[in-house]
Amino acid sequence: MISFLVLFPIVLLTSVTIRLISNWRRLSKVPGPALAGATDLWRAYQQYNGKLRQKLLDLHSRHGPIVRYGVSSISISDPEVINVVYGSRAGFIIADSYKVLVGIQNGKEVPSLVSTANEARHGALRRSVANAFTATAALGYERWIDVSIAELIGTIRRKTTFDLSSMILWYTMDAAGRFSFGEPLGCLVAEDDVNGSIQLIRDRFNHWGWWSSIPQLERLVYRNPIAMRQKRAPSSMAAAALAKLRAGSDQSKDEAADTLLQRFLEANKDHPETLDMTGVVGMLMSTISGAGDTTATTVTAALFNLLRNPNSLRKLEEELSQANLPEIPDFTLVNKLPYLNAVIKESMRVFPTVTWPMERLVPAGGATIAGMFFPEGVSVGCLPSAVHRNVKIFGEDAHIYRPERWLTPDRERLKQMEAAHMGFSRGRRNCLGQNIAVMQMKKVIPALVMKFKMHYAAAYLLTAWAISTAFAEPVTRPDGLASLIQARAGNLIASKYIVKLKQDGPITLVRSGIFVSVAARNANVNIANYSPPSWEPTACTVDAGDSGDRVSSFSNYGSVLDVFAPGVAIETLPAGVRTRSLFPLPATHNWGGGESALRCQQPSRTRIARSSATAAHVTGLGAYLLALEGPRRGGPWGAGESSSFAAKNILTEVPAGAR
Repeated sequence: MISFLVLFPIVLLTSVTIRLISNWRRLSKVPGPALAGATDLWRAYQQYNGKLRQKLLDLHSRHGPIVRYGVSSISISDPEVINVVYGSRAGFIIADSYKVLVGIQNGKEVPSLVSTANEARHGALRRSVANAFTATAALGYERWIDVSIAELIGTIRRKTTFDLSSMILWYTMDAAGRFSFGEPLGCLVAEDDVNGSIQLIRDRFNHWGWWSSIPQLERLVYRNPIAMRQKRAPSSMAAAALAKLRAGSDQSKDEAADTLLQRFLEANKDHPETLDMTGVVGMLMSTISGAGDTTATTVTAALFNLLRNPNSLRKLEEELSQANLPEIPDFTLVNKLPYLNAVIKESMRVFPTVTWPMERLVPAGGATIAGMFFPEGVSVGCLPSAVHRNVKIFGEDAHIYRPERWLTPDRERLKQMEAAHMGFSRGRRNCLGQNIAVMQMKKVIPALVMKFKMHYAAAYLLTAWAISTAFAEPVTRPDGLASLIQARAGNLIASKYIVKLKQDGPITLVRSGIFVSVAARNANVNIANYSPPSWEPTACTVDAGDSGDRVSSFSNYGSVLDVFAPGVAIETLPAGVRTRSLFPLPATHNWGGGESALRCQQPSRTRIARSSATAAHVTGLGAYLLALEGPRRGGPWGAGESSSFAAKNILTEVPAGAR
């Protein structure tokens, strides 16, 4: 008789194997990683480490507009399916991934406007507060934004070097507090996260990002009977909202005019069955979260892209100068400026805040989407970053920041681009506060551009961007190569040092904001053929070739090369040989592609990298040089400037004439 201890593992393994195969076969016609089709643990791993967005972009690049990233999760990059999936009458409801956003109060789950799966409930709640978010209502909040911009300008005036992303975030949080209930949170004055409100918002977004791939496990961990019975102290932000609610309910309408609180109280009075006092608090917290954190991300992204694109910045400055605006411009004036509008649209296009598909469930009976049939219950969604890179809609240069695309006289093309833009989501669940967000962006960006001349500080690598599991934000890097990049919105790319990026290092940096292109082995190979981002006008392009790889009549080095990193000796390495870098990195496998390796001065770390387009070592070298010297525009570094690198023991020799 077979022992139970022997039989049980066999039965268990067989059952698990059958389940995994069954999972994979259900949607096996859709391309994607086999492991992702078998178990959602693949997706969970990618999301937890902040890599899902990039993985999906890579999958779409290889397989086309429809890819699989989970057992029942499908990402679609075809803009034509937006109305099919998100349209008001499409019948697609939010996926189970939204369940992890449902709040818990007094042992019960309390769905919000965002997390409720009941479409009738969602519609009723949205209609009850819609008047608070109209374009006309937003104008009533402008005075609060003006006060906050004035405070921001005053704070910046006292600085020489500062973290722009943090400063903008403190401003948007204070502005959100003011137009929500009439008082700032105090972040700008303190120059800090007052009462942990910002961290609370990020924790909530990160919880969504980390657990949305496996909501069943999240329920088991956080929503089991024991966890639900535990008393939960209200957060500092919730406590503040409750205090303002009590004070606001005792105020006259005139005393609390032009705040969201007043309008929510009016909605409670008119629709008590839909919006109770708990709902009012929830709406206040949701508004501050969205109006603060995500608006700050977009504003910083816009300023970041303007700094990286001097021509765009110059055009915006000219438009603002000709408009003859006051120091804090009126929205009615800036709302008419076409180039400012293009700058904001393009910033939201190249850097959307949502980093995974906005998931919806296929309704009963299934649905045919983009020519493929999906059964009922499958989660489908569009990844904004993938949709926004559609070359048929946005042109062959869709990967490049170019505001001028929104100024095209081709009305049909403009209509198509507008229809494909997902900056504020789409359909009946689009961003309710977008009128307020647009007003903030169109006021604060001109105010800063007109008032200050901004540039990168030499001690910071401002082109490093962290990709959060839920939302993305720009980050800065403190002095010192070994300093961890401080994430503003959750997990960094594996929380590694910037030079410790692994095999996909160059690709990750390119798509995260540092445009690094590594040349092939010799000058007769066009860099752009191997790394299209090198055509980006502000690309930071690194060549790790030998001294023969320099500007010639048949190469485009002169137009795209920023840093030339020549070696003392070039060796030919057989395939599979492990290399060692200038930095204290672990040995890595053969990157493929090229065969050359650079030799640096330190004997213990002789080989920097192969001259391959996937060599993370070269990317690290380029990032390090840029961190020390700052991004350079207007052509490559010359031999003299490269010599300064040699003095720092980065390079040991600069061949004469090297560019």
